[in-house]
Amino acid sequence: MSVPRKDGEFLHLIVKATGAKNVLEVGTSQGLSAIWMGLGLEETGGHLTTIEIDTERHDLARQNVTEAGLSHRITLLRGDAHREVAKLKGPFDFVFLDADKEGQVDYFRKLYPAKIVPGGILAVHNAIQQASSMRITWT
Repeated sequence: MSVPRKDGEFLHLIVKATGAKNVLEVGTSQGLSAIWMGLGLEETGGHLTTIEIDTERHDLARQNVTEAGLSHRITLLRGDAHREVAKLKGPFDFVFLDADKEGQVDYFRKLYPAKIVPGGILAVHNAIQQASSMRITWT
């Protein structure tokens, strides 16, 4: 359920390389990807907001983030991201979607274009393997 180390290292690199200041993660799981991005945000001076629906995973993520010493860089929200994303102000420099693949199009529509800065990055974990779940119909 957590991102592999190489994926976490890549997230860390993206945050640093882009100088991201305001980052959003949808689907916290155990908080490992949040920690990788949080380490990058230590260098950029930015902040991560991450959303997890499952109480046990949220609690474990909070513990892991605290133990990593990144509570000042990461805000953990517990709730349904379909509702929580709509409440967030943004705009975000970088968005990492790693929640329900069937919901990715809904998240995208709630974020783009108003809540992502021009030139911002939206990345979806496991998008190639789950491509059929994320088809967008443009109207």
